[in-house]
Amino acid sequence: MTGIYQAFADVGPKKTSTASNKNALDHQVGRFQCGVRWCQKGSLRSGVCRRQGFSSQYSHMPFLRIRGNRQIAHSPPIPNRPIIVINPNSASYRVEIAKEAFSFAAAHFITFAGDICERIHGHNYGVRVVVEGPLDENRYVVDFIALRDAVLEVTSQLDHHVLLPTDHREIRITSDDRETTARFRDRRWVFPNEDCVLLPVINTTAEEIARVILDKVRQSTGDKFGEAISMIEVAVDENHGQWGVCREPW
Repeated sequence: MTGIYQAFADVGPKKTSTASNKNALDHQVGRFQCGVRWCQKGSLRSGVCRRQGFSSQYSHMPFLRIRGNRQIAHSPPIPNRPIIVINPNSASYRVEIAKEAFSFAAAHFITFAGDICERIHGHNYGVRVVVEGPLDENRYVVDFIALRDAVLEVTSQLDHHVLLPTDHREIRITSDDRETTARFRDRRWVFPNEDCVLLPVINTTAEEIARVILDKVRQSTGDKFGEAISMIEVAVDENHGQWGVCREPW
């Protein structure tokens, strides 16, 4: 603890004065014969309780010398304080990764409000992944590199593709040897097979894409990370701050 030493001329006994401001950080730890008081650094007021003699907590406080108008003092000794023991088993830990390399550009269209179907358009998506669990023998939750590689594997598969839903009740997806066709009522889109990624979702929203990424990352890292992980969360940003998030038990 560091503090500010002050000297005052009135060495006689004085009454206790209490600061009116409850936020004031005032504290008197003792009084020397020469009229010295010690206030914690950051004290807002000098209205403190003055006592004769030394405080038992600072019974070995060094003597303050006054040379002219100059005050010379040493820092008070650190008082005996209880040792705070932190139990690492009571803490919770998580690993979070969000890298520029996790971005992918993809096209899609969704339906909303019952029967409205968007025009096909694209986004530059971003991905953030969070994994929670206890510390392992290496004192980390999971290996950053292993988690990073698992996310990159999924985002690279989605990059520069058209994302199509397979579980939508009105968007019909059919494929032959060369082409994939998507139909919504009287509208039709035809793509080369290699340009499409079919996702097991109802709508290709950011939330549903987050769930697909979550499932793939969990499947590819299950053997490596084991069963100690408690939770995984994947967030997908589709427009610079618009996030869809999926969070599930491991």
